[in-house]
Amino acid sequence: MELDDKSHQRKKVQARDEFVNRACISAALPLIRFKAKRGYSIQEIIHDIKSAIKT
Repeated sequence: MELDDKSHQRKKVQARDEFVNRACISAALPLIRFKAKRGYSIQEIIHDIKSAIKT
């Protein structure tokens, strides 16, 4: 899982994100990205994790 805040709009961070994306794909590992915000729904997080595991 990765928490994406405003820093992920910067080119250097985007390059790192792309590297992480490719590494996870190569290793057949799911990567779940969540936008940074004040609060989260536990049900949504559980749903996203279960969906990623099924894929």
